[in-house]
Amino acid sequence: MSLATTISDGLRKLGKSLFRQEEDARLRALADLLGEVPLFNPLPRGMLIHLAEAFHERAYRKDEYLYYEGDPGIGLYLVRQGSVRLLVEGEDGEPQEVREIGPNDMLGATCLLGGGIIKRTESAQATSPTQVLGLFSPEFRTLQRRHPKTGAAIANLLARHFAQRLVGTRRIISEREGAIEAAQYLGQAADEAARHADPPPGW
Repeated sequence: MSLATTISDGLRKLGKSLFRQEEDARLRALADLLGEVPLFNPLPRGMLIHLAEAFHERAYRKDEYLYYEGDPGIGLYLVRQGSVRLLVEGEDGEPQEVREIGPNDMLGATCLLGGGIIKRTESAQATSPTQVLGLFSPEFRTLQRRHPKTGAAIANLLARHFAQRLVGTRRIISEREGAIEAAQYLGQAADEAARHADPPPGW
């Protein structure tokens, strides 16, 4: 083997090693961030690393839309920097802001397991230069295949998150319209969900 070949191989191995170190540092930083999110906080460190591998980083300019109301929902977003306002179309056809979220806030979690069947119930627009982390259904399915225990743990956390939201929704409706009305509304929602019980495409 020539000296030039030896040097070339050494530089190539060094480059790969440095890349792995940079990649590992990025994943550790993402895992640290995910560990601060209430939904993912119960996960042990190894599972947070698995989860970090599945997230994509995206950047949006001020006033740029992440998605629109009615779009197929294929995943969730976690705001890393900046802020996002959520808009719902009013009776007059004009979008109305319902709330604004900031760093470490999450949106679209309901859509992660839907595989595109669940439609976005609001539009999301960046109100400043914004960086988000996105976890989408295809990557989540890949995570479930590669790391079944991690995938099952995340699915359980999501199920608990949805159950807590449902309890909160029922309480709010009961306070505003009465317990009977709340039960009727949620019963209608359960009937509708039962009509769409087939597994999403790709599962």
